[in-house]
Amino acid sequence: MKTILSIFIFTCLTFLLIPLDSFSQAIEEQTLMTIGNQEISTEEFKRIYLKNRGIGEEGADKVTVDDYLDLFMNFKLKVIAAEDLGYDTLPSFKKEFEGYKNQLAKPYLTDENTIDQLVKEAYERMQYNINASHILVKTNPDASPEDTLKAYEKVDKIAKRLKTGESFEKVARGASDDPSAKSNGGNLGYFTVFQTVYTFETAAYNTKPGNMVFPVRTRFGYHIIKVNDRRKAIGEIKVAHIMVAVPRGSSPDIKEEAKQKIQMIESKLQAGDSFEELARKYSDDYNSARNGGELPWFGTGRMVKAFETASFNLQKNGDISKPVQTGFGWHVIKRIDRKEIGTFDETKDEIRKKIYSGSREEVALDVFINNLKKKYNFSLDSANIKSLYNAIDINSFQNGTWEKRLSYFSGETLFSFAEKKYTTKDFIPYLKTQRGIANNESSKWYVNQMLNAFIEKELVSYEEINLEEEYPDYRYLLKEYHDGMLLFEISDKNVWSKAIIDTSGLEMFYEQHKNNYLGKDSIEIAQFSLEDASREKSLNKNLKKCKKSQNEMECIRSSFPPDSIDAPITLSVNKYEKGEDYFIDKLNWKKGFKKSVIESGRNKIILVMDVLDPKPVPLEKIRGQVTSDYQNFLEEKWIKELKKKYPVKVNQKTLTKLKSTIDTTK
Repeated sequence: MKTILSIFIFTCLTFLLIPLDSFSQAIEEQTLMTIGNQEISTEEFKRIYLKNRGIGEEGADKVTVDDYLDLFMNFKLKVIAAEDLGYDTLPSFKKEFEGYKNQLAKPYLTDENTIDQLVKEAYERMQYNINASHILVKTNPDASPEDTLKAYEKVDKIAKRLKTGESFEKVARGASDDPSAKSNGGNLGYFTVFQTVYTFETAAYNTKPGNMVFPVRTRFGYHIIKVNDRRKAIGEIKVAHIMVAVPRGSSPDIKEEAKQKIQMIESKLQAGDSFEELARKYSDDYNSARNGGELPWFGTGRMVKAFETASFNLQKNGDISKPVQTGFGWHVIKRIDRKEIGTFDETKDEIRKKIYSGSREEVALDVFINNLKKKYNFSLDSANIKSLYNAIDINSFQNGTWEKRLSYFSGETLFSFAEKKYTTKDFIPYLKTQRGIANNESSKWYVNQMLNAFIEKELVSYEEINLEEEYPDYRYLLKEYHDGMLLFEISDKNVWSKAIIDTSGLEMFYEQHKNNYLGKDSIEIAQFSLEDASREKSLNKNLKKCKKSQNEMECIRSSFPPDSIDAPITLSVNKYEKGEDYFIDKLNWKKGFKKSVIESGRNKIILVMDVLDPKPVPLEKIRGQVTSDYQNFLEEKWIKELKKKYPVKVNQKTLTKLKSTIDTTK
C-alpha cells in the first residue's frame, strides 16, 4: 500500500511540473523556419547546432544560437537550390551516396554488443604471441556431407598416430595438405590476432602450450593444432634494410657474389658511410631503397623468421645488424624505432575496423540475424522446404528443368516474418543469380545454403529499410551526408571552381578592388661610399649642382661611378619597402634627408631621393588571396539571389522556446 501511494504522489508532482506547452506539439517537432515552401524542424537545427557550436579555435567562445541560425539558413538555402536543380538525381551522386549509406548503416546491421566483446577479446589476445604447429586436411567449405566425412575420418586417423607418440613434425611433413609443412614440419612460427582465420586463432589462444586441439574446422578444412609456446607480445618495430637479392636456383657463383657484396656494404657501414645513401645505391629492394631502406612498422609473424628475429634482437635505435640471410638473399638491418602494444583506448578503433573487414564480423552477423528473427517473429515452413529438396538436384540444374519444377508449387510459403510471407516464387529469382550445384555437393546441402543466404538477405534488407524510422541518429546522420554532398557540389559550381575558371571575372574583380591590395610604403635611397671623410665636401658640391638640374637622379648617376673598390666615391641606388631592412626603417623617411655612417671602414652617405606611396600589388603576385576574396564575393552575391528566390521566415516564438531548452554552458 505504501509503494502504491508513493507512486501516486510522484505522478501528481510530475504532472504539476510539466509545462502547459507539453500538451501541445513537442518543440523538436515544431517548424523553426520555412525556406521557400520547405519547412525546417527545430530538431534538425538543434542537432546540427549542438554538434558544431564548439568547433573553432581552442578557448574561443561558443557560437550562439542566433549567430549559427544565419549559417544554418545559408546552408539550407544552398541544399534546397541543389535539390531543385536535380543534383540528387544524378547517377554519380546516387552512387556515391549509396556508398556512404552502406558505411553508415553497417554498425546498425550487426550486433554491437558482440562487436564490443570481440574488440575486448582481440585486445586481450594482442598481449601475447602464440607459436603453433598444425596439420591440415583440406576440404572445401561447400563440400558434400560424404566428402566432409572422408576428411574427418582422415584427420581422426592422423590424430590417433599422434596420440601413440609419433613426432608431430614427422607426421606433418608426410600427412599435412599444407604445402609449407614439407619444409617447416607444420610449424607456423609466432603469430598474433588477425593473422589467421578466427576459428584457428581462437583454438590456438585457448590451448595451453604443449597441448593439442582437434579437429578445428576452418574454410580451408580440418586442422590438428599443437601449441608450442605462448610469450608476452613483443610489440612492433620499424627498421630499414639493405638487401642483396639471391634469386631461387642461383648458381654458386651468384651466391658467392651476393655474399661478397653484402660484406662490402657492411665494411662501408663500419667505416661510417650513411646507411640511407648505401641503401639508395646498393639495395635490391627498390621500393624501400628510395626511402633509404625504410620499411613500414611490423610485428610478429609479418616477416620471415630470420629477418624478424634479427630485427627484434637490435637493442636500441640506430643499431645495425650483421648480414642476415633469408630466402630472399642477404640483408643488413638498421633499427629506427620500437613500440609496445598501445592502450585499449589507443587501439580499439583500429581493432574495430579489422573486425568489420574480417571473419570475426560473421560471428556478430549470426547473432544479429538471430535477434532479427526473434524481433520479427520469424518462422520456417519445413514441410514446404522438402519440396525444394525434391525439385532441385544436380541433374535438374544441368538440364535447366529446376525452375519449371519449382513453378508447380511457386505459391507455397517457405518462411515468414514481420507479417509477410515469402514463397517459392520469391526464392526463384534469387536462386537464378547463384551458381549451380557442384558435383561434390548434395542437393539438400545446397538448398539449405541458398535458402539461409536468401533469408539473411531479406531480413537485413527489411531492417535496413526501417533504420531511418527506428534510429533517429542514423536518419539525421544520413541526412547530414546527403545535404553535405549537395552543398559541396553546388558550392563548387557556383563559387569555388567558378572563381578559378572565370579568369576574366577574377581580373575585373581585382581592378574594381585593387586599392584593397596595396603594397607597403617604399623609399628610394642613393648610397655614396667614400674612400675617406675628406671626400664629403666634393660630394656635397656635386649634389647641390644636381639638385638644380631638371633630372636630379640622372645628374647624380652621371657624376658618380657605380660601385667600384678603386673609385674615391661610388654610388648605389636602391628601393626598399617597410620591413625589408631594419636600418632603412630607422631612417627619417623624408625626401632630401641625409645620414652619414661608417661601415666596413668606409664612410657612407645615405640620401633619401624619394618616398613612394604604396601601389597595388600585381595580381599575379597575390592571385591566391584575390581568388579567395572573389569566392567570398560570389558567395555573398549568390546568397542574396537565393534569399530572393526562396524567402526565409523564422518562427520567432519557437526560436525563443528553443533557446530556453539549450544549456549554453556545455
